[in-house]
Amino acid sequence: MRKFVWLVMFMFLLVGTAKAELLGIAQYLGNKPDIKFDNQGRLGYDEQTDLLTLYNSVDEEIRLPDGSVVTLTDETYYTRVVGFGLAIYVDENGNFTGGVTNHTYTWNLANDTDGDGINDATFYDTYTSDYDMVEVLLKGSVNIAGHTYNADNGPVVLLAGEIEAFGWDNLAVNSSQVDFLFNPIAGALVDDGIWPTSPLTGAFADIGGNLIWTSDFDYENKGGDKFPTPEPATMLLVGAGLVGIGFFGRMKIRKK
Repeated sequence: MRKFVWLVMFMFLLVGTAKAELLGIAQYLGNKPDIKFDNQGRLGYDEQTDLLTLYNSVDEEIRLPDGSVVTLTDETYYTRVVGFGLAIYVDENGNFTGGVTNHTYTWNLANDTDGDGINDATFYDTYTSDYDMVEVLLKGSVNIAGHTYNADNGPVVLLAGEIEAFGWDNLAVNSSQVDFLFNPIAGALVDDGIWPTSPLTGAFADIGGNLIWTSDFDYENKGGDKFPTPEPATMLLVGAGLVGIGFFGRMKIRKK
């Protein structure tokens, strides 16, 4: 009985120490469908409120299992715009503490109306939601897998989700990565059978800066992806159990 108690304690110790580590979402890159976003966004953190936000508004595309690719944003003239927003609460140790309610996502859109490479106007689009993650068609229309979505009469939520788990890591000097697991997932793409609800959806983003949770930061999002992925949290528990069993097995053999 005593050995079993120590085994359980060891497993929880391993899981506890993994709170500030990546979930491992990026290793499943290549799963389809996926929504890719490039380096036109920001990751920001407010140390006073513990609010972490990730925004992206251009260079997004959805890649479908049949190999087709649909561009979600026209970044030159903004004939269509899909905004990606994410917001959660993270404590001073980098641990996920909860999602948001009634949060207003705000996208800063700079518009090059004449195509000369110079932004002629800057305007903002907002969307308020209880979801921790939203993928919203803000302007124009887009056709995805035979379904047309049109924002002329208001924003269309293509994808939305609640965050179940959050991970992060400082990979190198001035470089980091964050990843997320969503459950449940909803939105027009789910309703139309384009995006699956199982397995769970994950996302990762590469960040141009080190994540120090005792102060504010505002870093460039260098790109990332969202796609269905196995549940890293479950894999972590199984892995911790196997490591624990192996550890105590070796102790028993040495004792003999």
